[in-house]
Amino acid sequence: MTSFTEPIRLGWGAAAVASALVLGGCSAAAPGYQPAGGRSSTLLERAKSFEAGDVTETGAYKPSEQERSLDCRRLLGSMKVIVSRLRDSHNRPAPSAVASAAQQASASMGAKSIDMTAEEKREKARLVAYNQLLKDKQCAPLDIEQELRGGSGAAAPAAKKK
Repeated sequence: MTSFTEPIRLGWGAAAVASALVLGGCSAAAPGYQPAGGRSSTLLERAKSFEAGDVTETGAYKPSEQERSLDCRRLLGSMKVIVSRLRDSHNRPAPSAVASAAQQASASMGAKSIDMTAEEKREKARLVAYNQLLKDKQCAPLDIEQELRGGSGAAAPAAKKK
């Protein structure tokens, strides 16, 4: 004899499997995905991101060769994007109890979790390294702390050489 809750339990299992299939299908839309036989465009080639550097044991960011070869304008643009992401992360509300529980459940099943504080430290170290690259290239550096607080609106002239 079956219990009253058995159909409900089966319904939840079917919903979980269906959700996994739907989310798995979304992975085809991941950044950088290009279907086999897809057309290559010069715009796509130019839009590719550059190779990222590494964070040393001391917490300093070591830029890659590609990052070192960026001109002042591109370095400053990359810094502005990083600053925007960092500011956005501070304005984002804390995750709900349901979201936290879902993250813990997925971590227990082997899914990777992103440590946001470690990511913020990495991005701040990257800003410091990029600022040093600007100085090395004889460009005006960016006031990182001021930008993280809200910016000055005077970022465009900062890319000009001294």
